[in-house]
Amino acid sequence: MRAARKITIEVPADLLEKAQRESGTGITGTVRAGLELVAASHAYARLRSLRGKVKFSHPLEMDEVAVDHRNVNFVICHMGNPWIRDCMEVVYKNANVYTDMSGLTLGEFEDRFEVFLRKQVSEMLSYGVEPDALLYGTDWPISSMESYLDFMKELAIPQKERRMIMAENALELYGLDRGNSLIGNGARR
Repeated sequence: MRAARKITIEVPADLLEKAQRESGTGITGTVRAGLELVAASHAYARLRSLRGKVKFSHPLEMDEVAVDHRNVNFVICHMGNPWIRDCMEVVYKNANVYTDMSGLTLGEFEDRFEVFLRKQVSEMLSYGVEPDALLYGTDWPISSMESYLDFMKELAIPQKERRMIMAENALELYGLDRGNSLIGNGARR
């Protein structure tokens, strides 16, 4: 857990009561949730100011680079959203291309969108993209860590594949020391 600081704040009582009702938590949880929202809104505003050209965001742009530089690993962020199927093809075709599940939603998953994304991830894995090419990610603080963990728990995949996606793949891809991890040795691509 991160280092904590004890703070004293003064807020209008009615605002605190309303915020606690909305958050469903006590004072500390409510203040934390509020601070996370402030941090997320600042990060999101900064990201919006860095907008690039959408045409360079398409996963198919990665195919040529991956083929020309087979000794370099690439990660297509956000499963290529909104071009998830094109991302599937690029990852399937190129052993040096991975994709992550980050940034698929802002805040919490909404029910309809969660159903849609669960189907997309399932199709990706059944389409031929091996689970060792998929990385867990959230884009926190823009997205809720809890909603992503719940999303992963509800995916209908074997525990071994979930473990690969949640940790083993990143340890392998980024060359991280498994001895310092909580999972030990795992699958290699």
